[in-house]
Amino acid sequence: MPVRVESLSRFSTQKQQKKISTAVADGNVDIIIGTHKLLNKSFKFNNLGLVIIDEEHRFGVRQHDLEIRGGGELLGSEQSGLMQEIGYNLYTDLLERAVNAIKSGQQLELDRPLEQGTEINLHTSALLPSTYLPDVHTRLIMYKRIANAPDVQSLDDIQVEMIDRFGLLPDSAKALIAITELKLKATKLSIRKIDFGESGGTILFDDQPNLDPQQLINLIQSKPSHYKLEGEKKLHLLSEIPEFSARCEFLERLLKGLM
Repeated sequence: MPVRVESLSRFSTQKQQKKISTAVADGNVDIIIGTHKLLNKSFKFNNLGLVIIDEEHRFGVRQHDLEIRGGGELLGSEQSGLMQEIGYNLYTDLLERAVNAIKSGQQLELDRPLEQGTEINLHTSALLPSTYLPDVHTRLIMYKRIANAPDVQSLDDIQVEMIDRFGLLPDSAKALIAITELKLKATKLSIRKIDFGESGGTILFDDQPNLDPQQLINLIQSKPSHYKLEGEKKLHLLSEIPEFSARCEFLERLLKGLM
């Protein structure tokens, strides 16, 4: 079953507030986030898994009198089951996203992939779109499996399974798989971040990267028009590569040369 997260704040219209309040009272919402107004006697809860009180200047979780009013435990049995299935870190990541969304007055984004290992931004859409995987629960599980894949073969197996279950991958899903493959290799080299767009980019290394410095020096000296080192931790990528697939190939060669 998908997990439904809703928020009530000063950014919500009266129509939105009424719609969400009705959904909560009908037991159709799993997690509700809002101000102390959620604790008013007039606000009805039914089969709610979690309530988060955010006063905009501080954050807290309160149980208050929800048991008496039908709210159940702070972490209900259904949400506990979900947490066990997708993992505590992912579950808390979802809550953090929800809290940040209400603080900024934005919609909660569940299409955004999980961050793990090297941070890579290739300036393209890399996600599992809701049009491909409409069920939020399934989408989160697939994100977790992709993020936790130990090697390229495992990613290939996941890709084959997804095609078999859901159909051919859209471009954004293919990009997600490709970037995750790059993450596996970059993480082994202790690369902190890669930012690479059409007009070039940068690679940021950890304080103690897992690579031979001489290999990096040789690479720069062999192609000075492609690379420029700034300090000990930042490598500038000088090549202009408009196509996403070509940028991936460029990084594949670079990472292979540093291994």
